[in-house]
Amino acid sequence: MMSRKRRSLLRKRHRWSIRWCSFRRKGMVEKG
Repeated sequence: MMSRKRRSLLRKRHRWSIRWCSFRRKGMVEKG
């Protein structure tokens, strides 16, 4: 049960990290 919950949390975190990375990259490009 715990491992299952941990896996789902990791998956969510990974998805958010990717979104944050893309957002940060966009800001960097805009700043030049």
